[in-house]
Amino acid sequence: MLLVFAGAFFSCKKETGNILIEGQGGSGNIDLYYNDSLSTLGITIKEDSLLANGLSYSLLGTANDPELGLYSNSILTRMSIFEPQADFPNTLTPDSAILYLPFIEGVNYYGNYLEDQIIKISELETEIATNTTYYQGLDYSVVGAPTFYKGQTFFFDYHTVKHNNIDMLMPPGLYVRLDPLMAKRLMSFPVNDYENNELLQADFKGFSIEAIPNDLDPGNGGFGVFNMASTAAVSDMAKVLVYYNDTSDFIFKLSGSSSIVNTGKSHGYSAAVNQQLNSSGYINTTVYAQGGNSVKGQVQIQDLDKLAAKGKVVVNKATVTVFLKDNTWDEFYFTRPLRINLLKPQENTIRNTIIKDQYDVSRPSNLLAIGGDLNESDNSYTFTITRQMQEWINDYSDGLSPNPSFNLTIPSDNPVTGARGVFDLSKTKIRVTYAVPN
Repeated sequence: MLLVFAGAFFSCKKETGNILIEGQGGSGNIDLYYNDSLSTLGITIKEDSLLANGLSYSLLGTANDPELGLYSNSILTRMSIFEPQADFPNTLTPDSAILYLPFIEGVNYYGNYLEDQIIKISELETEIATNTTYYQGLDYSVVGAPTFYKGQTFFFDYHTVKHNNIDMLMPPGLYVRLDPLMAKRLMSFPVNDYENNELLQADFKGFSIEAIPNDLDPGNGGFGVFNMASTAAVSDMAKVLVYYNDTSDFIFKLSGSSSIVNTGKSHGYSAAVNQQLNSSGYINTTVYAQGGNSVKGQVQIQDLDKLAAKGKVVVNKATVTVFLKDNTWDEFYFTRPLRINLLKPQENTIRNTIIKDQYDVSRPSNLLAIGGDLNESDNSYTFTITRQMQEWINDYSDGLSPNPSFNLTIPSDNPVTGARGVFDLSKTKIRVTYAVPN
């Protein structure tokens, strides 16, 4: 049965079934109503809340996204000793030094992998602390003579190198011969540095492996995915090999998720994104979200105060489903995000915080799943927002003026991907089942 409420701008349907409300007495049977006509508008804002360290994988590369603009991901990494060596011959001139980053073949590469990239490898001046939380907009500085690499960030070929004068087969990855001045730097630390990580890291903060924007046409470039966290077999780990005396080598590890920071940077947004970044107010039916230190879509639910005005509204269940905009993705280069996050704006900042439904009362350190996986049949993502919806409605009932809004963001992990989303808010479906007890 369709019920029409005077002064309301949306319809509610009476549901068969009942809900038990504590303290109501009697049988506790109360009619349920269903609302699916709340609308949304939004705005695209800067993102600065995505974690940059402790990730399973790392992104590297530059892409000129036809929807979002020119964007890059870079890697900062500490360096440590693989096998300590006493009396290291630090006065010798090295034969060469090779940097290797293991590529995750076929996993989450985003963009046109055929396009050449420019990668700049430098010594970090900025310290990377293992007990600090970093965000992907981290500013950093470098020193010394850099090494430049030009080529793809998608790899197929295995490499054979010498380790302890024995051939070692290394899986596909970024394989760069470092500048002779950088090789000499790695060979000439104080002799005790080759036995002690604390001494080494005091003298050498680590590497910046930076993707440099070049003249990419829209639709070109992309982000490779690298396994910087592995500390397993020496052949598979991220490392630098320093060769000397023709047959000798010394290995520095670049591995361990706590020692890696994955940064992101925009080098110019598309006109559509810039228009929203330079405006204010929830007026748009399209919003954008991109990983790293880029952008997110902030979405506001319209006319929720009218639902709250019906009385003491008790929410039984509430979900929101958001949809990708048609023709903004493809199946090969610029693919759909496999998962997105729905988060609550943090008051007076542009950072994110979790919504009520993610809190686990019994285990506060645990986060509850609320959805967000891609539904491939209709290019949508659905979230449960029952407790958050109840909080907004309660605030209206208490005479407050809440901002019933949420942020759509691209996760920095699980999966690690350069994917982005363009969302059509005209298709958003908010479904609320509720009661209005006397």
